[in-house]
Amino acid sequence: MSSPRSKENTVLVFTKPACPQCDAVKKWFDKHPDVPVEYAPIDENVLAQAAADNVLQAPVVVLVKDGLREHAHGGFNRLRLMEYRKALLS
Repeated sequence: MSSPRSKENTVLVFTKPACPQCDAVKKWFDKHPDVPVEYAPIDENVLAQAAADNVLQAPVVVLVKDGLREHAHGGFNRLRLMEYRKALLS
């Protein structure tokens, strides 16, 4: 896991055990250590927010920019992860 430059600019990844999509997201971040990322297990609060965001699969991946939730998606989406990377590193 890379250490974030700031808690205000990071990607939050909420995972669950035995989740192939979660593992794929973690591997992607391992290959892109320049992207600040934090991992946490999915809990009831995360599930409630994910449902409100219409995110229906794990992992729940959230872009935080300038301290605000910019976007959230579920599952492994390489293009979305690249967009998050660009947003955080520009």
